[in-house]
Amino acid sequence: MRDLTDVTRARERGYFITPTPWSAKLGETVRAALRCTIGQVRRVHDICSLATMDPRSESDYKAFRLDLKRRLLKKYEEELSVYSDDPEARKAALHEKYLKVTAAYRDVLRKARLR
Repeated sequence: MRDLTDVTRARERGYFITPTPWSAKLGETVRAALRCTIGQVRRVHDICSLATMDPRSESDYKAFRLDLKRRLLKKYEEELSVYSDDPEARKAALHEKYLKVTAAYRDVLRKARLR
């Protein structure tokens, strides 16, 4: 529910309507306008990026996927450390987390009627 509200508020204020590359300055500007955490602004940016991304552009989707997986790897580093002996298992576990996150993002997009 929080994501849906923040996405709606950000788009009403004109943020992330078009594909916008992430920057710390942009994040801070939006954080101040929405009065939320930088982590939540990053989620809103990801959701809106998914909405504005050209679905036929493999390079855009790959860049999005890799950026999101890097952040998930940092966030769940301790949890994924149990797979330190098996890199393939760690990749599979990370991919599962990625699928869950993107499914949640797509659900927000559907509710917001952006896709």
